Amino acid sequence: VSLANCSERERDILERRMGLDRDPETLQEIGESYAVTRERIRQIEDKVVARLVRKEVWDDILAAKLRK
Repeated sequence: VSLANCSERERDILERRMGLDRDPETLQEIGESYAVTRERIRQIEDKVVARLVRKEVWDDILAAKLRK
């Protein structure tokens, strides 16, 4: 999973939170632009980050097994 495989909304939230090509934004600022709570933005961010990390871990495990 990469940012390219995320939905447009998920990608936008992560890019804005992490400050990719811009200054980082707060949960509140992003939430206001999507008309949702900052808690909802936090949940989306956590879900996407967990998915990205989980995919990377599995990629590393698979690569190690293939090297063997």
